Amino acid sequence: MPIRVLADRVREDHLFSPISGCTVTVRERWTKSIQLLLKMYLNLQSQERFMSCYFRHMSDVFQRAGVTVTKENKKDIDRALHSLVGVEYKDCSSTWKELKRLLQDQDGKEKVMEKLKGL
Repeated sequence: MPIRVLADRVREDHLFSPISGCTVTVRERWTKSIQLLLKMYLNLQSQERFMSCYFRHMSDVFQRAGVTVTKENKKDIDRALHSLVGVEYKDCSSTWKELKRLLQDQDGKEKVMEKLKGL
């Protein structure tokens, strides 16, 4: 259902908006909410879709290691990082937890970057 049609189905009751301090119609509030949700959705869609769940937090590490994450090499990088921290593949939350701990000191950062440079 198009957004405009959905917004048109909302009644024209007036509400007081504590945020703006003025009255708005329900239609205006719904329209703005729908527009905001659509904007957020489109913004998420424009981000790189091939990033793993924790890769987006490691962009500086990838950059320093000279690694560009692509659709083709994502799985290899992901497997290498899982093996580096000793976590079973596809357990992203545990991997990210260990990687965060590892990246807190310089030796850990060097370990991660060496592993990445070898790919």
